[in-house]
Amino acid sequence: VLHDLDMALRYCDNLILLVSGHILAQGPAARVLTPENLAAAFGVTAIIDPDGQSLRITGRSPPP
Repeated sequence: VLHDLDMALRYCDNLILLVSGHILAQGPAARVLTPENLAAAFGVTAIIDPDGQSLRITGRSPPP
């Protein structure tokens, strides 16, 4: 279990992203930790750096 998303993106090969006990996404870190998935899971706006090795949470996502 890891809650540091930046560290997970850098060091994990495969991830499972859970929301309320249900799998939202699973697979390679770069396909799981996407801005879209992070918005759906946590209601945040995220930016993945072009190198694909770090992410930044920049704010709350607007409600759907």
